[in-house]
Amino acid sequence: MMKFENGINIGQLLLCSMVAALGGLLLGFDIAIITGAGPFLTESFGLNGIWAYSSLLFGCILGAAVAGRMTDAWGRKRILITFQ
Repeated sequence: MMKFENGINIGQLLLCSMVAALGGLLLGFDIAIITGAGPFLTESFGLNGIWAYSSLLFGCILGAAVAGRMTDAWGRKRILITFQ
């Protein structure tokens, strides 16, 4: 196992980070499904079911990436206050 000089296990750190990121992604996708956004996408944009729900998933991925960059740049507290 690779470790940093201060004893942190890199493999365990990566695993925890990936699980947390996947959990956030699935939470966003789950909220989009529960709110019933899929049928509105199919009607509004003339999409079939697979395209509507895959666009929801893509939006969750994009939103998580943008929110992560904004949080890195300006800090979590400022982002939460701004978009409250």
